[in-house]
Order: sequence, then structure tokens, then C-alpha cells
Amino acid sequence: MQLNFIIIWAAKSWTTWLANMLRQHPDIFIPEEKELHYFNKQYAADPSIENINQKRGIERYKNFFKKANENQIKWEATPAYLWDKMAVHNIYKYNPNIKLIAILRNPVEKIYSSYLYRVQRWVSSSKNVLEDIEKNSSLIENALYYKHIKKYLKIFSKEKVLIMFFDDFKKDNKTFLKTIEKYIWVKEFLPENIDKKANKTWVPKYFFIKKYLHKIKNFFIKHNFTFPLDLSRKIGLSKIITKLDKSKKNISLKKINIDEKKHIYNLVKRDIEKLEILLNKNLSSWKE
Repeated sequence: MQLNFIIIWAAKSWTTWLANMLRQHPDIFIPEEKELHYFNKQYAADPSIENINQKRGIERYKNFFKKANENQIKWEATPAYLWDKMAVHNIYKYNPNIKLIAILRNPVEKIYSSYLYRVQRWVSSSKNVLEDIEKNSSLIENALYYKHIKKYLKIFSKEKVLIMFFDDFKKDNKTFLKTIEKYIWVKEFLPENIDKKANKTWVPKYFFIKKYLHKIKNFFIKHNFTFPLDLSRKIGLSKIITKLDKSKKNISLKKINIDEKKHIYNLVKRDIEKLEILLNKNLSSWKE
């Protein structure tokens, strides 16, 4: 089994939608669990904890692709690969000819959306994004695209790394999808449900319960006790809990105020300017 390409995107950039679209392509195979977290050294939900998946071996990783046909292109997509310190080296060691796709979103929007996701996933109980940034510096660190993209372009040739922008997706999702299909050398295929949205952010009903479940999960990972986690995944426990906890109330990006936007922008401003030079790309829309 050889992986053909990986999406090292910036999280919260509609990649669930992208996975749903590409999964319908007859020449592409995507595991049901699209984020496999194999090449990252740090555990994505808590970078202070070492990721256990590499210790569990390459055969477990390959097992996610056992249902793929021999001629299908195989890929996965894990946000942590973009910012993790060792992921780029581990990916290159695995396959130096692999193709990579990074989907970058306005970092201010990305940071705020990640904060909302942390609320949804019961990780944060902060009342606003600035309070959460104070407690969790990774919200900013993970959105420093220049810093992270530069690592990949130093190791992989530019032809191996496709940089795409969420703004282009919003303008024309069909052309966005066609560009990816062309890059990975598959025939053009546009699913009938291409305009269907995915992954709306919602408010959990039982925050205090999920907060402790999250801590228990981190404890298992920190102490390399994987059996309960594997069993939970096999029986779909996480999906069951999510369905029971999901409220009808959606969280809207409109809740971020002007002062919060300005504060976050000032934290990422220099990185945006460096990224413009690195990619020779005008990112003025990110500065508004």
C-alpha cells in the first residue's frame, strides 16, 4: 500500500466537504476516518502529549486503506501535519514523491472558527476567543502559515506542494474541485451534491460531561492505553455521544467583534506579509 497524496490543510477550511466530494470519485479512496494522525509527533488536541499512532506501527496505518481497490488513488487529510514539527520529515521519509495539498483560510477567520470548534468539542469553556488564546497559544501558532509552509517547501519541491485558498473555494467550488482532480491526475468528476454544506458548528448541551470525557481520552493517550480508544472507534461511541449532545443552536462567525478581529490580525500580520513574499500572492483580502 502506497499513499498517493495528503492534505496538510489549515483546519476548518471545509475539508469535510472536500472529503465527501472526493470520496464519491470512483478513482479515489478515502478512509471513513479521514484524519489518521500518523505522521505527526505531537497529539493534535494537546501538543504536550506525544502522538501514540506511530508507535502502533505502519501496519495499523495501512489497515485503514485495506478496502481500497488496487488502482485507486489513496489519500488522507490531517490538519496537524501542517504545524507539527516532525510531520514534514516523517512524510518525506515515508514517500519523498508524495503529493501534498495545503488549503489556507484567512487566519483570523480560521482562529475564530477553531475557537468555536474547541467549544463544540468540549475543550474550551472560555467566554470569548481572546480569553481562549491566552490559555491556548496553539490557536495562533497553528495559523502561522508562512512558518509552516516554508518547512514543506524546503524539503519538497514546489511541484509536490499545491497551495490553495479557501477564498477561491467560496467563489467557485466547482473550479476548486477540478483543480485538485487535475493536480492528482484523475478524471474530472463533479458530484450531484457538490453544493451541499457540511460541518456546521453547534453548541454542546452537556458541556461539563464532555469536558471530562475529553480529559479521560487525553489520559489514555498520554499513558499509551489504546484499547478503550480502539473499541470506542469500532463501535462508533463518539458518533453516538455527539448525536445525543448536539443542540439545534448553531454558532455563527458573525459573533466575533471588530476589536477581537484587530487583536488577532495584529498577532498574525507579520506572518501574512512573509507568506505573500514566499508565494508571490496578494493576500490583501486577509488584511481587511
